[in-house]
Amino acid sequence: MQKEMILEGQLFMGQYKTRQHTLILTYLKKQKGKAFTADAVFQELQQAGENVGKATVYRALERLVEDGSILKVPAAEGNRALYRCAVEQNCAENGQMVCLSCGRAFPLECSHLESLSQHIRKDHQFELDTRHTVLYGYCKNCIRLKHITV
Repeated sequence: MQKEMILEGQLFMGQYKTRQHTLILTYLKKQKGKAFTADAVFQELQQAGENVGKATVYRALERLVEDGSILKVPAAEGNRALYRCAVEQNCAENGQMVCLSCGRAFPLECSHLESLSQHIRKDHQFELDTRHTVLYGYCKNCIRLKHITV
């Protein structure tokens, strides 16, 4: 599915995309792979002079997650969830690895993924869709900078 700029009033999955959805998606696209909390997105929009309520930002982010436009990185160790644009991801063949600390996503390119998939299929009678597989953990930069032990 190709993700493009969502236009105000466009009907998608039975719900209209609003100006707020467009503002949020546009903001996240401009961030070049960075991830933000819902509060940070709200504050940035407020500083830009946009009249958007905090609850509206939270609802819009959840809808954008549902339609696949953005990625929600689960909260790590009591922190708030992070949101980042999913458009830049190239996961046509592979899934992704997402850092729980900084929210960056990396292509899941691993020669062992196929053998893991075969093991899961054979021993657990479960078929992995490796294109949609997401592994959560910590990237090498966050491990180094924050002295995270895994």
